[in-house]
Amino acid sequence: MKSGLLLLAILLLFSGTAYASGGGGEAVSGMPQDGSPWWYWPVILFVATFIMGIIAVLGGVGGGVLFVPIISGFFPFHLDFVRGAGLLVALAGALAAGPGLLRSGLASLRL
Repeated sequence: MKSGLLLLAILLLFSGTAYASGGGGEAVSGMPQDGSPWWYWPVILFVATFIMGIIAVLGGVGGGVLFVPIISGFFPFHLDFVRGAGLLVALAGALAAGPGLLRSGLASLRL
């Protein structure tokens, strides 16, 4: 079951990136072209999202609630990429919390 979820997540990730990069109109660059080294923005983004993850867990909110406004407001990334990444953050949080909530009886899969 766990390997099936991992395979599904990888498939969704690659299909989303193939869709985002696959033609149609003008090309949109995901990374800013400001002359900084290639590793500058990924490192800053990692540190910021790590801190946001800690705050989100302590506050009891989903990571996407904090992720999209802060990253779109303070980082030079295109808003479409930030919103897509926010959906992945919410999906990752739901998949991580699901098994524990099901085991403790706080969630149900019945519709």
